[in-house]
Amino acid sequence: MQNATYQNLIIGFGKAGKTLAGFLAKKGESVALVERSKERYGGTCINVACIPSKSLEYSARLSAAAGGDFAAKAERYRAAIA
Repeated sequence: MQNATYQNLIIGFGKAGKTLAGFLAKKGESVALVERSKERYGGTCINVACIPSKSLEYSARLSAAAGGDFAAKAERYRAAIA
């Protein structure tokens, strides 16, 4: 493997890292982008924050609309988390 020199090193392949890498590359700058986790490809937003939170909120709205007793709501909550 050859040694390479980059103008920019971006750590993390989340939304911000991808956006910044693309911006710099379009300006003609060389970019190395590093992500340590194969499981977290795409960053925190995709895996544990924004999108999962929005999905859980949507499930909660559906559950509230469905009504039922506490046990039924608890079961729908467990299903949404899973």
